[in-house]
Amino acid sequence: MNRTAKGRLEYDGDVALAEITGNISLLFHTAHLAVRMVDQGFRLYEQRAAAHV
Repeated sequence: MNRTAKGRLEYDGDVALAEITGNISLLFHTAHLAVRMVDQGFRLYEQRAAAHV
């Protein structure tokens, strides 16, 4: 399955502003899974830090 999204990227100082056109559902699920991966990483870090205290 080949899905593409076209967009435009601009910068406002240190902040990147992106305009994305494409399937909003795909964008939502991608962002949701990225947040879950970061949360899992923080949980693993907390577990390992607690084990070394």
